Amino acid sequence: MSSDELYTTSSSLSDDKDDHPLLHDTGTSYSVTRASNSLRKHMLFAVGVVLMAGLISSNLLLWHQQIRTNKQQDSITITCGESIEEARANRCQFDAMAYSWTPPPCLNYTHTLEFFERGNWPFWLDRNRTEEVPLSDVLFGKHAKIFSMWSLHVTHCYYTVSRALQVLPSGGPVNDWMRDLNHTSHCLQLVSEQTDKNQLLEISMGFSSCTVVL
Repeated sequence: MSSDELYTTSSSLSDDKDDHPLLHDTGTSYSVTRASNSLRKHMLFAVGVVLMAGLISSNLLLWHQQIRTNKQQDSITITCGESIEEARANRCQFDAMAYSWTPPPCLNYTHTLEFFERGNWPFWLDRNRTEEVPLSDVLFGKHAKIFSMWSLHVTHCYYTVSRALQVLPSGGPVNDWMRDLNHTSHCLQLVSEQTDKNQLLEISMGFSSCTVVL
């Protein structure tokens, strides 16, 4: 199951309101300046996204080249199974930012917590938000499906890109979503879009594999 399948939109909870003060006599000049600054920020962001895409793609190609150079028998793939019980039996650990059970060689738990603590996201067991999920349940992967806010999806994408850039240059252990160019493209597109941060997010648990070059 690919990581981009784990995060899907359900519905919009609320519409953003424009709370900027009304502009009167001097509004035209201010609006032009604000528009110019906004355009500059979007251009810089677009350049950053393109550079990030190039870095990830080149590092991923280098990793695949390393696999071919070392031959298939010099790498192993560790799996977590298809259930929580199998994942625990295989000594996998839960990655809350990917919402996926992950083999230890492919998990940097400090990195996971760093991104998880960036947001103050609420979590629920149902789309009607009637039953909240404790953060400890999320961190330890106690529920097969939960709901949260769309802003978590964006941070998830930043996390996966950051994690890939940690390991790909050195040919380190990589999991299945790091090798999935479709997921990378999906995330790069997502972070470049303007999306309602209050949109409801449905999150389904995944079970990752991890390829280690020997």
